[in-house]
Amino acid sequence: LLGVRGAIAGEVRPELPDRVRALVTYTQGAFVPDTDYRLERTAWRELLEHGVLHVERDGRQRYPEDVWLASLGGDSVLGVALIVDGQTVGLLAVFQDTPIADTATTRGVLTIFARGVAAELSRLRQEQSERARSNAALSHRSALLELAQMDKSELHPALRTIVQTDAITLGAERVSYWALSEDRSEIVCEELYQHSAGTFTRGAVLRATDFPSYFAALLSTEAIVANDARSDPRTCEFTDVYFTPHGITSMLDIPVWRHGRLAGVLCHEQVGPMRIWRDEESDFAISVAGLCSLALEASERHRAEERYELITRATNDVLWDWDLETNQLTWNARLQGMFRYAPEQIEASIAWWKSKIHPDDRASVETSLTAALRGTATAWEFEYRFIMGDATVAWVVDRGLIVRDATGLATRMLGAMVDVTERKAIEGRMLLADRMASLGTLAAGVAHEINNPLAYILANLDFALAELRASTAPEITRSLEDAREGAIRVRTIVHDLRAFSRSDEEVRGPVDLPRIIESSINMAWNEIRHRARLVKDFGATVPVHANDARLGQVVLNLLVNAAQAIPEGAVEDNEIRIVTRTDERGRAVIEVRDTGPGIPQQLRARVFDPFFTTKPIGLGTGLGLSICHSIVAGLGGEITIDDAPGRGCMVRVCLPPAAPPAEATLAPPVAAQPASTRRPLLVIDDDVRVATAARRLLQREWDVVVVTTAREALALVTGGRQFAAVLCDLMMPEMTGMDLHAELVRVSPAVADRMVFMTGGTFTERAQTFLARVANPRIEKPFDRAMLTTAMLAAADRPEGSPLKRGG
Repeated sequence: LLGVRGAIAGEVRPELPDRVRALVTYTQGAFVPDTDYRLERTAWRELLEHGVLHVERDGRQRYPEDVWLASLGGDSVLGVALIVDGQTVGLLAVFQDTPIADTATTRGVLTIFARGVAAELSRLRQEQSERARSNAALSHRSALLELAQMDKSELHPALRTIVQTDAITLGAERVSYWALSEDRSEIVCEELYQHSAGTFTRGAVLRATDFPSYFAALLSTEAIVANDARSDPRTCEFTDVYFTPHGITSMLDIPVWRHGRLAGVLCHEQVGPMRIWRDEESDFAISVAGLCSLALEASERHRAEERYELITRATNDVLWDWDLETNQLTWNARLQGMFRYAPEQIEASIAWWKSKIHPDDRASVETSLTAALRGTATAWEFEYRFIMGDATVAWVVDRGLIVRDATGLATRMLGAMVDVTERKAIEGRMLLADRMASLGTLAAGVAHEINNPLAYILANLDFALAELRASTAPEITRSLEDAREGAIRVRTIVHDLRAFSRSDEEVRGPVDLPRIIESSINMAWNEIRHRARLVKDFGATVPVHANDARLGQVVLNLLVNAAQAIPEGAVEDNEIRIVTRTDERGRAVIEVRDTGPGIPQQLRARVFDPFFTTKPIGLGTGLGLSICHSIVAGLGGEITIDDAPGRGCMVRVCLPPAAPPAEATLAPPVAAQPASTRRPLLVIDDDVRVATAARRLLQREWDVVVVTTAREALALVTGGRQFAAVLCDLMMPEMTGMDLHAELVRVSPAVADRMVFMTGGTFTERAQTFLARVANPRIEKPFDRAMLTTAMLAAADRPEGSPLKRGG
C-alpha cells in the first residue's frame, strides 16, 4: 500500500523486555523466518521509547550494531509503537533502501495498520492467556483430586506426595513443608522436594530470632507472594544465609493452619530467573496448604470423613455426598450459585439428581454409575449435560470417590461436579468450523466438477442457437433456448454454492448485499417455501466491507431460524420479510422478520450464549446465533433481537459503512473482429470437450488452434508459431497454466502478457497467490460467447508493454 520494500511487525513480551520478537517480516515479495532481536543499540529501542521513529537515510550507519537493519538492508525506516491499554507491546515499521517520506498520509496509514495489529496481538495474547488458565485449572483440579484420594494414614508419605505433586503441577524447583514448633520459636523442614533432582530432604531449621519479619508475616497473611524474594521486606532476611546458597529468587509461601492455630508453612521456591506468581497458582497453593492441614489431622478422622474434607478444601466446585444405604444425596452451597438453584428447589435424594440429567444423557450416566458401583472401582467420572435451576443446560464433569465396606460393597460416594460449558462451547465451535471447512471443500470440488461439463454444455448451446436461429423451426429454437436457460440456472446455483464454500474467511472487501441475500435465500428456500411467504423489501444501503462467505453465513442462519420458528402447512398465513436499509447512524441494516411465536423477553439476554436454544431437542445446536454474533462483532457491527411489527420476532444486523472505493477505470468496449482478418488464437484445456466448445464459439472471428496439454502449447510457441492471444485452463495435470505462464515469461513475454486464464472454481493456495500477482484476466467456467469474445479481443489488442486490467 505504501510502495516500500518491506515491513515488520514485532512483539515485546513482559518476560523479555530487552528483546523484540519479529512476528512477521515481509521484504521483496516474500516472508522471512521469524527471529528475535536484542533491543540494545538498535533502531527499535528508540522507536519503543519514543513511540515513533523516522530514519530518512543512512540507517545502517546510524545503527551499526543493528543486526536486523544489516540483514534486511533498511537504510530508511518509518515505524510506530503498538499500544494496548496504554502499554507498549510491540512495533510496526516499514523500510527500504531509498528515503521514506514521513508524510501525514504515510504516518496515518501506518498508524491505522498499527492499531489493527495491536488489537490482533491483544486478542491472541488474551486467547493464549485464557487457554493457559484453562489448562492450568484442569491440571490443578486433577492434581487436587489425586491428592484427595491418597493414603493419609502415615504423615510423611502423605507430605512427600503433596510436595512432589505440588512441585510438578506448578513447575516449581523446590517445594517443602515446614512445621512450626509449639513455642513458635522455629520452623523445621519436614519434607523438601527438589524437582530437577527428584530427591527429598528434611531436617533444616530456621529460627524466629534470625528472621522476625518472615515469622510475623506468617501470622498475619493468607499467602506470602514474593516475586522478588531478595528485596521483599518479608523475605529479604533469607538472602545471605538461604537464598544465595540455593540460587532462590522468588517465593510463594502459604501458612498452614490447624484448629485455628498456625501449624506450619508450605513453601514454593523458584531457582533461576524471577517468577511472577499468578493468582490461580496462589489459589492452587492455598488449596494444597489445606491438604497439608488435612494430612496433619489424618489420625483424628475417619477415612470417609477425611476424604470428604480433602475434596471440600481442595476445590471451589459443587460437592456432593451420597449415602447409598439411605439413598440420601446432599450438596454444598455452591450448587445454588453455580447452577442457579434456589434452596427450596433442591431435594436430598438421588432421584432428584437423576431428574436433572439431560434426557438424552440420563441412560448412559446411570449405566456408567451402576457399573462402577457393582464392580471394584474406587472412583467414577462422567461428562454429561445438567439441567440448571433456570431450565437452561450446562455441561459438567462429575467425579466421585467410592467408599466400600469390608466385603467390597459400595456404601458411600463423595464427589465434585465441575462446570465445563465454556470448554464445550470452544470445542463445539472448533468442530463446527472443521465441518464447515469439510463441507466447503466438498462444495468447491462439486462446483468444479459441475462447471467443466457445464462449460461445454452452455458453450455448445450458444453455438447451436447461433447456427440454427435463422434456418430452424421456431419450436426447435425455443427448446434450445429453454435448455440454455436451464444451464444458466445451474450456473447460478453453482455460484451460490461456491459463495458458501470459500476458504478465505478472513479476506474482506466490498460486498454486494442484495447478491449475498439472494444467494442465502436460494440456499434456505427449501426451509422457507413450505412455511411462509417470503417478502423482499430491499432499500438503499451504504457500501459494506466484509467477507462474502461469512456474511452469507449470518443471513442464511437468520433465514433458517425464521423458517424453523413457523410450523409447516400455513404458508398464506405466515410471512418472512427481509429488509435492507440505511439507519440514522449511516449503517447498513439487514432485518429478518417472521410471524412465528417470537422470543420471550426474559430469554433474549441469553440467545447469543453458546448452546442456548429454544428449538426442540435435535433441531438445533444452540451455536448458530452465537456464531452470528461473533461474525457481526468481528465486522464492527451489532446484532439485536426485537419484536417484529404485529407479531413474531425480528433480528437486526447493523454494519458500519465501508470507505468509498477508488473509482475504477473501465476499458472501452472492443469491437468484433471481421472474419476476413481472423487472427491466430491458441486454446489450451486438458478437457478436450471444453476446448472444443471454446473453439466453436470463437472460430468465426479467430483462427483457433486447440491443444490439451501445456507442453504442446509451449512447443508451438517455442517452435515459432505466432498467436495473437492465448486462452488457457489454470489447473491442468503435469504442467499447469501457471507453469506455462512462467515458461512463456522467460521465452516469449509478449505471449505471456496476452494469456487469459480459465478456471472451474477450485483454487489451491498457490493458484490464489498467482492470480493475485499477475494482471492477466480470468474467466470462470461456464462461459458464453460474449465473455470469451470480450476477454480475447482485449488481450489481443493490448498495446505492447501496457498492463492488462483485471477482468473476466
